[in-house]
Amino acid sequence: MGQWLGSSCSGNKKKQVDWCVVQDVLVCCAGCNDCQVLSCREYAHAMSLIAKPHQVRGVAEVIQRFNAGANRLCLTSSTGTGKTLMITDIIKWMVSQGGKVVLYSNRILLTEQILGQLKEAGIHCGCQAAQFDEHIDHSAPVQLCSMQTDNARIIKRRRKSGFEDTDPFGRMMIPFPDANLVICDESHLLKAETATRILTEYLQKCAKILGITATPLGISHLYD
Repeated sequence: MGQWLGSSCSGNKKKQVDWCVVQDVLVCCAGCNDCQVLSCREYAHAMSLIAKPHQVRGVAEVIQRFNAGANRLCLTSSTGTGKTLMITDIIKWMVSQGGKVVLYSNRILLTEQILGQLKEAGIHCGCQAAQFDEHIDHSAPVQLCSMQTDNARIIKRRRKSGFEDTDPFGRMMIPFPDANLVICDESHLLKAETATRILTEYLQKCAKILGITATPLGISHLYD
């Protein structure tokens, strides 16, 4: 966390103002033009990247459980507690192990947010979801996906071909993206037939499954 310092500001001589050191950057919160290093938006963004104790604990416990052999976990955290940062840190951990990650989201805004954070963190990522075709990169170890898009582009095409999963030679028909870890954000909204089919196939391929939600209701058939 940043260290708060009481000091006077060259652009505001009449009163004491707060300064803060954020990752070696001095920030003046007086709003003057003479000495302000970061804008309010930049400052808020810098502070949001500093993990809070509950985020550190959540990420650590997920990694510990997976390393102990768990395959299907649900991480519960209240709305507004920084689940996106936890998702990013878990993805960074898996990628650092040489693994591949698929992240499913049902919200365009979150997909944009995660995409930006991963790129900012230097993580090579692609996107396989409708409205994000400009970010397609099949070589990336992290793929941001949509179950609705996978249902339309993969599951329905399999059915149309006449082969649900494999062709007559046992080859997978239109496979889902490779993954060692599959993350479902807002997992309480991703629990119906399509989600069950997709996650079951990933489990059969020995991938680990992580659901993240503030309301873990009706998902016990998918997560332990």
